[in-house]
Amino acid sequence: EERAHMLQDFDEDMRRISFENESMKKELIFLRDEFEKVIKEKKELEHITGKRERELLEDLKMVENKMLAMKGRILDQNEKEDEKTSELAKKCRKYNKLIHKLRDKLAL
Repeated sequence: EERAHMLQDFDEDMRRISFENESMKKELIFLRDEFEKVIKEKKELEHITGKRERELLEDLKMVENKMLAMKGRILDQNEKEDEKTSELAKKCRKYNKLIHKLRDKLAL
């Protein structure tokens, strides 16, 4: 009878261990699946982030190019305005000389 009791206890312990092993196995499978999901999400985020970063860099380059083009146009415009200003200054000096000469002639 004691032997039967020992065998019964042993069987019960084995069932408990088996149940615990099965439970641990399910938990490990669940954790592995969750880990795989996290890795997949991380890769997707990295892909999206990388793509967005490339888009932002392209946008930045486009804006820089537009700014450089605008700067060039502004410099050209300033140069043309400087030329016009210097032409006007020459004409003013010429007219001032003429006015001076006319005054001198009228004074005589």
